[in-house]
Amino acid sequence: MIQDAKYRLYQDFLEQFPLESLEYMTLEKYTNLNRDDSFCYWLEFKTLPLGSIGGGASYKFNIFQYAKSPGYNSKYRHDDKYSWYARLGESADEAFARTKELIVRIAYLASEGNLEAIDRIRGIGHAFKWKIAFMYSGLRIVHIYNLDDLRNAALEMGMEHADKASASAIQRFIAERQDGRDIFEYSDYLWALSQSSEHRLKHKLIRPIEKRTKKYPSWREMYLPVLRYMSDGKTAEYKALFRYIGEYYGWTQEDFDIPKLDGTSLLENRIRWSVHKLKHEKLIQLAPDHKDGKFIIRPEGLAWLEANDPEFRKNGKYTDSDFLNDVFMDSESLFKLKELVKNKKNVILQGAPGVGKTYSARRLAYAIMGEKDDSRIEMVQFHQNYSYEDFIMGYKPTDNGGFGLKEGSFFKFCKRASADKDKKDYFFIIDEINRGNLSRIFGELLMLIERGYRGTGLKLAYTDEVFTVPENLYIIGMMNTADRSLAMIDYALRRRFSFYNIHPGFETPGFRSEISKYSDIRVPKIIEAICQLNDTIARDNSLGEGFKIGHSYFCGQPDDSLWIENTIRFDILPMLEEYWFDNRDKFGQESSRLLNLLK
Repeated sequence: MIQDAKYRLYQDFLEQFPLESLEYMTLEKYTNLNRDDSFCYWLEFKTLPLGSIGGGASYKFNIFQYAKSPGYNSKYRHDDKYSWYARLGESADEAFARTKELIVRIAYLASEGNLEAIDRIRGIGHAFKWKIAFMYSGLRIVHIYNLDDLRNAALEMGMEHADKASASAIQRFIAERQDGRDIFEYSDYLWALSQSSEHRLKHKLIRPIEKRTKKYPSWREMYLPVLRYMSDGKTAEYKALFRYIGEYYGWTQEDFDIPKLDGTSLLENRIRWSVHKLKHEKLIQLAPDHKDGKFIIRPEGLAWLEANDPEFRKNGKYTDSDFLNDVFMDSESLFKLKELVKNKKNVILQGAPGVGKTYSARRLAYAIMGEKDDSRIEMVQFHQNYSYEDFIMGYKPTDNGGFGLKEGSFFKFCKRASADKDKKDYFFIIDEINRGNLSRIFGELLMLIERGYRGTGLKLAYTDEVFTVPENLYIIGMMNTADRSLAMIDYALRRRFSFYNIHPGFETPGFRSEISKYSDIRVPKIIEAICQLNDTIARDNSLGEGFKIGHSYFCGQPDDSLWIENTIRFDILPMLEEYWFDNRDKFGQESSRLLNLLK
């Protein structure tokens, strides 16, 4: 009776999704939260008696419809409906097209009995792949989709070296020993066999323990290469760490193949344990918005390197630790900002007066480069008369009284970045970016600065030369959120930039350390009053967060009694007077509070 139900379920699936219809399947038919007749729903839930592929994230389907918007992760992409692996493309349609191509190929190969070709297919989850194969195999293979379980069963059946065999080889071996048994009964038998404690013991015993002919570093000795890998701001994943540390020590694949008693790789295990202990000692941390398995270095980790690694010295290097010492920002915010710049390529730093946007922009470039190399940084300031001719190219007066075609600052900088044989990162920084006529300044380059069009050639207005904005060039703009005289950036340019808010850093440890050097006892009280004033500004409906007073007014000042008075009287109060030009009582109240603290 049970087996009859499984046969009916198998046929029901094929009626819903016949082989010849797969290439015409739509994305909505593939995955849909509101329907239980989608392809993915059938494979995971409706056909559960035909083998489970449950557990894990929905990314096992490559693309899926989500109920709650996923957080940012450079590994994934999402729109307002679907989420998918970034490697599959920039749009949901593109990602699904590639996924469907794989599904169709697997299904046809399974129907032809070409299991070896299915083994070679990459880009789709193993269990998902083999369940598709089973459903279109004509019941010629068993419905066990976990490779370890399949290997366990084969080992118990007497297959030599099954612990290293491919799924296709094991399926062939198992099929030869079916002896006319019903495929569903046979699958159930093998599943029970794979779960037996006796077998699991055998599984451990038959794994070879090779003689170790060389001494390998301990997990603690691996601290140095692990931290060194992350020292330039990289997000570390185990796969990349294995490769890097293998190259660092000169290991071969044979080294990595040396097993522990439980069959896992000795060296991979030590690397994982090293990462675990580094996290425990707070030298590294989980990367923000990432699941377990992705890590970034903490300032404490950089300090450890500087103390213990003779090769890790300043020598022009600029680390995340340097940035956090220079710019009053926490390490998590820095990580998010760096990832944003690398991913989008065009970012605008916006914030209130005095938060250090220009100062931060250059040091952000240093932090991404990993060194202070001003030759790879160009800075301009936009204004109302700044033009396409200044930015890209145009005719300018020459010394002999005529006109000649001259290249603009951005054009020349792009050429420099393109000519870099090592493809190092270059940064074009634009101060007061919202003060220029942006559409006029950028012209036809509006399209070329997009990430998806980097490297694409385009003829410019003044020349037949094909011009490209290179992949290794990043644009960082700054704009003052309190500048009420300026219109917002036009939408065409706005959607090509990501906007990152820089907030006053009065509460950061770095700022507290900065003001501790002042001997004037009035400074802490005034800082506290400025923080309260910022709360008032934020709550004011005519102002808001973008009008707060920044911390840079109080940084890098001489240790005397005059600077704090000058800062309040000639920097802060004129700004407040502009803020509340139509509310003299409010201005009088807030200015009196600050002036009283100067007495």
